[in-house]
Amino acid sequence: MDKPPRMVQNTFDESSLEIFEGDLESRMGKLVSWINARVKRKQWSNEEIAAKFAKRDAKKILTDGDTGFMNSCSDLTLVAWALLKKNGFKPTLVVEKLKQKKYNFIHMHFALEFLDGNNLYFIEFVAKNQVLLRKGEYLRQKGEIETLKIQKVENDIRLDQNMQSVLEEAQFDLSDFHLEDVVTQLQKDNIPQTYTNYISRLSHDGNLYLDSDIKTS
Repeated sequence: MDKPPRMVQNTFDESSLEIFEGDLESRMGKLVSWINARVKRKQWSNEEIAAKFAKRDAKKILTDGDTGFMNSCSDLTLVAWALLKKNGFKPTLVVEKLKQKKYNFIHMHFALEFLDGNNLYFIEFVAKNQVLLRKGEYLRQKGEIETLKIQKVENDIRLDQNMQSVLEEAQFDLSDFHLEDVVTQLQKDNIPQTYTNYISRLSHDGNLYLDSDIKTS
């Protein structure tokens, strides 16, 4: 069994972003491993949730070297966007506004689409530690979650832009989304049992791993 990669302690600057070699699947696997080594998914305190959740840019995320174990897709997606750009891709941010039956408020989810040659792919950080790589346009994998709106943001994303800044610049309609509702629910769910259950369900020694079904030549 492979040993988990050593966590890297960061003082981040843009030159730290790496360029990966190989075919597409290999490059995306290295991208995921790079993020796994530099952004630790941990149990934040409720104070950290309030201060950090969806409020940091990629540079700050990498400098801090962490993200919360719940709803970490916004942080991880911003970092992946920066890496894809560094590696010569022109990523498009896919913004999904969604509703889950068990909650009475709107959630947001994010993925990235990009072209490799003439082929379109998307990469998505999903539940637990799984990272999907699929060919074609972004497609929601779980039917029990209702998609209310999907918008694609092709704007360049600066390393000093947090997700709210990106969405505001793209004129994404945030009128029915309230970040404080999500933060309050995360704080409510932030109990030892939730984290223990999360850890117990992880595969691949708890590391982020690429789940790809693309064909490479």
